[in-house]
Amino acid sequence: MYYVIEYELVALIALVIVSLKYFYSKFFPSHQNQVFGLIILVTFLTLLLDLITAYTISHVFELPYWVNQILNTLYFGIQMLNPPLFLLYTFLLAGRIRIENSIKIRLIFLPSFIVIFLLVFINPLTGVYFYIDSITGYTYGILYYSFHLVAFSYLLITLYYSIRLKNKLTNIQYKAITLFILAIIIVIILQANFPRYLITGVILSFGVIIMYFTLQNPQQMKDILTGCFNYNAMLEYLNELIKSKQSFHLIAIDINDLNRINRVFGLKNGNQVLLEISNYISSLSSDTWLFRMKGTRFIAIMKQEETYYQLKSQLESKINSTWTIDSYDIVVSMSICSMFNLNEYVEKIDDVVNFIETSFIQSDIYGYKRNIISSDNGLYNELGRMIAVESALRIALETGNGLQLNFQPVYSLKKNRFISAETLLRFNDPFLGSISPNEFVPIAEKNGLVLQMDLLVVEKVCEFIAEYNPKRTLGLDYISVNLSAAEFLNVQMPERMTEILNRYNIDPDFLIFEITETVATVNYDIVSSCMQEYRARGFRFALDDFGVGYANLSQVVGLPFSMVKIDRGLLNGNLIVLEDLLHMFKRLELITVIEGVETFEHSELLRTMNIDFIQGFYYAYPMDITNFIKFIQEQ
Repeated sequence: MYYVIEYELVALIALVIVSLKYFYSKFFPSHQNQVFGLIILVTFLTLLLDLITAYTISHVFELPYWVNQILNTLYFGIQMLNPPLFLLYTFLLAGRIRIENSIKIRLIFLPSFIVIFLLVFINPLTGVYFYIDSITGYTYGILYYSFHLVAFSYLLITLYYSIRLKNKLTNIQYKAITLFILAIIIVIILQANFPRYLITGVILSFGVIIMYFTLQNPQQMKDILTGCFNYNAMLEYLNELIKSKQSFHLIAIDINDLNRINRVFGLKNGNQVLLEISNYISSLSSDTWLFRMKGTRFIAIMKQEETYYQLKSQLESKINSTWTIDSYDIVVSMSICSMFNLNEYVEKIDDVVNFIETSFIQSDIYGYKRNIISSDNGLYNELGRMIAVESALRIALETGNGLQLNFQPVYSLKKNRFISAETLLRFNDPFLGSISPNEFVPIAEKNGLVLQMDLLVVEKVCEFIAEYNPKRTLGLDYISVNLSAAEFLNVQMPERMTEILNRYNIDPDFLIFEITETVATVNYDIVSSCMQEYRARGFRFALDDFGVGYANLSQVVGLPFSMVKIDRGLLNGNLIVLEDLLHMFKRLELITVIEGVETFEHSELLRTMNIDFIQGFYYAYPMDITNFIKFIQEQ
């Protein structure tokens, strides 16, 4: 028999082009991509052997018997690997199987392996699939069509599961899989009836090409600017490493001064710096996977211990290096955090991201002199502490246990008595002990717990006011409560705050919400609108920590504040500046409070100034409810 091979020859050439592009681009190392790489390889070998055997069968009497026997055995054996691979690939796309589950994978391949076993060990003796006859040449055996039957069964199973798992697949994945399966089923039927035309390989080849461009295009995993893998690719890779419990090491690189480079040398050269650094890291090791986590941050992940230490040493030598960009010699400062055997300390992707963020927060605190951070320096313990505090805080917020209010009294120089107090939240855990607000508040802000925490504070303050009536029994004019940025800018919060106060029948004028200078100027229009909504409901505001940030004074005084709390840094600075600010605030009819007064000298100095209230350790420390009531009554 002479075969028509032109269609399959064109398909093979197209498949080779796509295969070279896919493998040359260093495809993303997920299990899904590894299986797709196998599909490409098996499809290529299937087409190649189909073309070769078409020739050898056509010249069966001119070639030794064993040539056709071996080549056709290879062809059918390799062809039988494609259907189970495609079924496995569908399961991986839908997230319904893991490569580590060897039992399920063996079950998927079992029917194909049985056919291959019979093909290799039984067919040469019996000819049940095919045999070479001295008269008729290449001849089908009684089980020849079982190849098509097994492949057909695999395709029906794949079609069934793709429909069943439709909600686990994207729309384009679902359409591509189902259309491809239907096309192969039709071609199998045609090929069985018209064996002279080699068309099965054609549909296989173009099916793989369509999968490459619709389901598997590696460009979707690439960062456009640098060409390395992007953040989504990093999350997927980390997820596979953690789930499979593989050992891995991670090195995070952060460029400290890219904004300065952009301003001085231009955005184009700043982008070129990112590209050069990305290319440099990628060139150091072929066993390393590089990801751009965000703007200035790169993450290198490797499995080999030797690669980790080698890369760590090379990167640390470039910590403050000069990079030649467009004839400019640009000095680039980097912070590097290296983490050995990270898999032993994390359980989920969020743990890894938190670990990276924690390490660079340390770098920001200590400055560029500490821009080499290593897991050898107790960083894992710090991450464990952070996770423990977060877990304890979640439990405390759910149960209401462990979180207590403290009050720091505020003194009036004019009335010579304590007239108010600032509410402070304290956290005591039965296992971790007393936890500082400097530790648990940032964790709450980072993990979305701050709204729940702030509502709890307001609820507890309202309970205190309703129970003790501090305006009448203690002579307090107001109580202040700190608002976080997340809560303050939440459009639903004014209504929720009003509901809480109404439930306890409390006048909102008795509460003053403190917001920091940084929050007040983050977005003037949004902040102003939000404050007006609160003010319309009767709430008042104090500007907290004035003088700490870099606020635009005209913006701050333009917002509807009733009070300004001045940071003690201005008290320790130029007193002329402080006196002028106090004079200005008085003309604006704003109540003024000095924070952080800790000495007799500061207290006496402030009596000579036009200040309303004083708050600080010299007058009173923060105290729990019982001691606060006793303290105010005694005073």
